[in-house]
Amino acid sequence: MDKSSGQIINQAVVKALQKEKNGYLNIKSLITGFPVELKITLGFEKNIKAKDFTAKEALKRLNSHLDKKVLVYSKGNLIYLSLDSKDSMILRKLEQGKSFPTFKVLRKNVAPLLKDDFTQVLNDLLLSGNVKCTFKGDNPILSLAGQVSSQPSEPVNLIEEVSVNPDIETINDPELFHAALSNSGKGRRMVYLYMVRRNLNWSRERFDTLIRKLRSEYRIQLHGGDPSIMTEDQVRDSFMDERGVLHISVSWRGK
Repeated sequence: MDKSSGQIINQAVVKALQKEKNGYLNIKSLITGFPVELKITLGFEKNIKAKDFTAKEALKRLNSHLDKKVLVYSKGNLIYLSLDSKDSMILRKLEQGKSFPTFKVLRKNVAPLLKDDFTQVLNDLLLSGNVKCTFKGDNPILSLAGQVSSQPSEPVNLIEEVSVNPDIETINDPELFHAALSNSGKGRRMVYLYMVRRNLNWSRERFDTLIRKLRSEYRIQLHGGDPSIMTEDQVRDSFMDERGVLHISVSWRGK
């Protein structure tokens, strides 16, 4: 096959992807939707059906003609082509749908991504502030958001909690908070907010007021994350800021 034929094939792929609302195409659907002359150029029968060839076979015939703009996503026996990066796929869907009621629904609408890839990319988008998680009743709602300052997240292991439980508000609240954070974290830098809240057993207003105060004084750093791995009660006992952004964990910065 000459160079010009390869360029024509690549242009046909790019054009098909640009027209596709989802931003990606199953490679078998792409092949069967090609004009007859392109199918023949690639060595397929003009009336070929999706059942007549495998995704790997299609990629083998197409791959040498694709430029770097065309990205390949493999998912089991399925292969998708797209011009979108992984994060762009998620942002495209959120832009199209405005918001999604659950993480599972959003993941199903980003078909090319493996579960682990989806979770990692979504975590990064939550941490960067490009995506925010708010609540409608007890249900988490994902939507696009403006930039929010945040530090990279780190894994936090769940551990047993040690009760502090002071029963009245005092000027020592920051020290009590720090003690609860240390007890919950057992030396770890980042700790789930719900664990600290439950250790202290304060009123919601008292705890949230202190969180805002410590954040404004740059004594703590709040972090996002993936609430789909948590129970509803654990998410509810995290912290929602004034912009509707959910923060799941916290680390102590000090003055």
